[in-house]
Amino acid sequence: MTTTTQNIGQILQRYGIFIALAVMCLTLAVISENFLSTRNILNVLRQTSINGILAIGMTFVILTRGIDLSVGSVVAFAGLVVIGAMAMIMYELFSYIEKHTTAWAHRGTQGE
Repeated sequence: MTTTTQNIGQILQRYGIFIALAVMCLTLAVISENFLSTRNILNVLRQTSINGILAIGMTFVILTRGIDLSVGSVVAFAGLVVIGAMAMIMYELFSYIEKHTTAWAHRGTQGE
């Protein structure tokens, strides 16, 4: 291989993912008028913030030589706990609304 080909290969190996990201962003910015909107950018940042927080936490774990690979399972378990709590709260809320709506409707038919 020539030196130029080797240099291009090294550049692509080192920066290829960033070049691909830039090409994708430019393509989507041309195709979609909403891609570079403030609303879309804030939405993407909001959706990826949890990964950033986990990455910061894992950085500290790795720096203190406490390698821990169970972060994904802990996050999944925490999600299950939150979903279960939300389901119980929503069940109680809907039961309360149903019970009181029925009682109010019954009172309305009794003329009270």
